Amino acid sequence: MCTHPKSSWKELTPAQRARIWTRHLDRYLVPEIITLKGHPQGTVCATLKRYGGTLNPTFESKPWSRRLKKTSAQDDQALLQATDADTKATLYALATLSKSGY
Repeated sequence: MCTHPKSSWKELTPAQRARIWTRHLDRYLVPEIITLKGHPQGTVCATLKRYGGTLNPTFESKPWSRRLKKTSAQDDQALLQATDADTKATLYALATLSKSGY
């Protein structure tokens, strides 16, 4: 059972990131940005570090990476052909690679 309180962490919106970056470009120091925007120091520093090396930063969040499909369409087709050819094959026999690579 977890005894820690639930975190109130929230991701910055693209507008908030852009405002922090704009203040940085206007030569505001990190403590000044913190007092003006009210974000934690780590959030401001991480945002500036993230966009510091880019020429044209985009402040939109990237989509989450999804789990990759484990088999290709060619692998699926080969499995279907193998099961059609030998309907009594065990899962172990179907899982092992044949000499042709499928």
